[in-house]
Amino acid sequence: MKVMKIEIESTEGGATLRRAEGLVKVQWVTAAHGAQERQVGARDLVRQAALAGRLQRELDGYRGTAGDVEAYDRVIEMLAD
Repeated sequence: MKVMKIEIESTEGGATLRRAEGLVKVQWVTAAHGAQERQVGARDLVRQAALAGRLQRELDGYRGTAGDVEAYDRVIEMLAD
């Protein structure tokens, strides 16, 4: 069994992350910035970490510590597996 889709809700907005043929596709919506979409390669760890940081800032509304970003990074890694 593989996880194909994960949805995240936060105080600032929400995101949907999907597994798709060697990619992780992420769509998110926030009140401050509207809808956005990004995708990263399943093997591109540097871009995955950067996307995790971006998601954390957008959905939590502030720039968090490494522990805050790690939660988002784990979700991305789960889909990239």
